[in-house]
Amino acid sequence: MEWKCFLILFSTGLVTINSSEEEAEPPKEEDCSPKSLGCWTDNANRAIAGGIRFNSDNPIEDCHNYAKEQGFSVFAVQYNTECFTATNAAETFKKYGESSGCRNGRGGGWAQNVYQVAC
Repeated sequence: MEWKCFLILFSTGLVTINSSEEEAEPPKEEDCSPKSLGCWTDNANRAIAGGIRFNSDNPIEDCHNYAKEQGFSVFAVQYNTECFTATNAAETFKKYGESSGCRNGRGGGWAQNVYQVAC
């Protein structure tokens, strides 16, 4: 809070006026980026049911949007382009344990970067 003091001189005397002025902070933008939940192993009996939903050149954003539209809370990207998501993905993605095979946030062979849906 910052106090400002203004002096006003009248012919009859000196008058002091104080005013309190809060500086407004700009509104914070909500971060709607998906939150990474790490890199997790997958296999032919998928950790996230439903199979590959689609392939995309922009898989993180596209899969995030798809999962959000479906009302799902978690999605995964695997093998650079594949989108996986399901109603129960939040409970099943850890089925085969962690993996070190993910690259650039886009998974790998039998490795999936898993994300939590935001906003």
